[in-house]
Amino acid sequence: MHMGNRSTWARHGRSLAGAYSAVFFLDSPWAGALMAAATFLYPNVGAAGLLGLLSGFAVLQLLGSQPALAYRGFVLYNSLLVGLFTGYLFKLDAGVALLICLASGLTLLLTLFLEAALHGLGLPVLSVPFTLSAMLLALAGSRFSNLTDATWYFTEQAPAVFTALPGFAVHFLRSLGACLCLPDPLFGTVLLAAIAFRSPLMAVFSIVGFSLGCLAESLTQLAPLNTKDPHFFNYSLMFPAIAAVFLVPSASSVGLAAAGTLMGSLVTAGGLAFWGAFRIPITALPFNVMVLLILRAVRSTQPARLATEYAGAPEETIDRLRLLRLRHGTGEIGVFCPFEGTWAVQQGFDGPLTHTGQWKHALDFVVLGDDGKTFQGLGNELADHHAFGRPVLAPFDGYVAAVCANLPDNPVGRVEIQKNWGNYVVVRSLSGICAILAHLAKDSVAAAVGDFVLAGRKLGECGNSGYSQEPHLHLQVQGSIEPGAPSLPFHLVNYVRDDRAVFHGVPETGARLSPMPANRELERGLSMRVGEPMVFSRDGGPGFAAAARIDEVRGTTFLLADDGARLYYGKIGSQLFFYGFEGNLDSPLAELFVSLPRVPITHTGRLAFEDHLPLAVTDRLPGRFAKLAAILATGGRTAWPAAYEMDCASLEIAGSALLSGRRVRTFAKLDPVLGIFEFGVDAKRYRRVLAQETVPQARTTTKTA
Repeated sequence: MHMGNRSTWARHGRSLAGAYSAVFFLDSPWAGALMAAATFLYPNVGAAGLLGLLSGFAVLQLLGSQPALAYRGFVLYNSLLVGLFTGYLFKLDAGVALLICLASGLTLLLTLFLEAALHGLGLPVLSVPFTLSAMLLALAGSRFSNLTDATWYFTEQAPAVFTALPGFAVHFLRSLGACLCLPDPLFGTVLLAAIAFRSPLMAVFSIVGFSLGCLAESLTQLAPLNTKDPHFFNYSLMFPAIAAVFLVPSASSVGLAAAGTLMGSLVTAGGLAFWGAFRIPITALPFNVMVLLILRAVRSTQPARLATEYAGAPEETIDRLRLLRLRHGTGEIGVFCPFEGTWAVQQGFDGPLTHTGQWKHALDFVVLGDDGKTFQGLGNELADHHAFGRPVLAPFDGYVAAVCANLPDNPVGRVEIQKNWGNYVVVRSLSGICAILAHLAKDSVAAAVGDFVLAGRKLGECGNSGYSQEPHLHLQVQGSIEPGAPSLPFHLVNYVRDDRAVFHGVPETGARLSPMPANRELERGLSMRVGEPMVFSRDGGPGFAAAARIDEVRGTTFLLADDGARLYYGKIGSQLFFYGFEGNLDSPLAELFVSLPRVPITHTGRLAFEDHLPLAVTDRLPGRFAKLAAILATGGRTAWPAAYEMDCASLEIAGSALLSGRRVRTFAKLDPVLGIFEFGVDAKRYRRVLAQETVPQARTTTKTA
């Protein structure tokens, strides 16, 4: 079979299996495959669910969907649930099969429609399509006179050992199974094992949510709980969705999830009373209502608490959001230094002179001499000032949106109060964010409105126009092109301060900094070509091979090792960075991450820097859980930094990191042609094998992406 066809079918298989695990907010084809196999404890239900999933997938293909849409689990799991639900209601035959195909296809269309409708409100589609389709099927059930009711067919197959378990445990397992329309303790046990294997925290949160739901219902009714009522699964989904999926995981999100779950019991009670009068099951109605209500309320009050991305499991999301804040900053816009050489911050954020109120997020830069002054001699002339005439550069890629170029430069000590921005250039990024560079020299602007400029292109020269007493450069980021628009928070990217590499930060008043000068030769060496294998030997013996690949679904690049591990990487200006790892902690790629989390692609003496590593490459499971608890308790502020120092002449990077509670020494060596040449942790070293060299037993092929 052609390699491309195998790869395509493999992606299809992962997508279909992932639909099962997506019901529990997990991205795990392996857990999904186990769940899919377990549904065949009841062949009628299992086959119906698979038929529903395939029907939804077929409609998606007929629509000509893009791969990125086809492999998003939530698009398909609603069709899967409709199939399972129908198989639970009716005995599978030709008529029921046709009904499943029609209902699942309709659910797929409803999913895409509701996704577009809810997107405008900033809300996820959840399982609303399944809930509506299930109610529609229940309403129409009385007209399906030629279909055989399958309720006689469904009898619990749980072995006798379950009778020895506490009633609460059996009730929970039965309700967990009801998430996939199979309220059976044995099936629930399989689901719990699959969930716990992929995400222990999700398993714990499911139990907590169920417990809170039972507590709320037991306190509000006199009759004992009906432990065979399947609606309790709503609580097992409601709590983790709010606590760790759609909100930034923290102690406050857990508290809000607890409150939402308790309030959800009112929605459940009312729904059971109302829809029960029409003999319609409420299925996932309480879960959908409460999660959507809380998400919309949070978006209206504190939108920053909403998770910008979900990593496929709560543990990974917690750690990824922590790393995103520590490694790249969050809630801010990153811009490159708009100058060459070393400049100083004359006035920073919240500066007492002009950076106040709605313009508090701004930076003023000057150039200082060896004596710490901004000028030489008496400083009476503009030319005496070190910053005057220095090139001003574009802070990011974008289009020139506005220009003022012909205002005169003020004599030193005087200001223009009418046109206080002076000469300026406004650059609008492709995302619509604008940056204004103001107080440029008269007739120095070297760009016109409409020009597309790359970061680092010369836009003009530093001057003294507008409200400026001495030559300096004003930088601020804003939401529109008009000078004087309110400023937005931002940070600088890739600069050097006091011989330390700073990858993102907001320098304070008085700080001296310079942009990292790019090492073009090293940059070419680190441009890993897709598909080209890199072979490493370990201490001169057998090693491993890896090659760059492109994830067609996510549009990301990663290194794929021959042991199946993946190491995702990206580039921001003059830095290469690794940011995601999937695979066994013993994989050499995990050691590569620890040894070389970032590469300043520059040639500036010796540079020290600090970085932060994901728990997936630093800790085994027991230690990882303890650190996750600390992260949750501190609102994501807990950090275990690793320290590195790069000799830009020899291209060697030495570091110190904490692995499973043990301090280790790391080493990496780069090469302008080969890129990554050598790396290792403590005494273990991996060295790049050149084309003419051979390494016994070293594997030189990689698995398909």
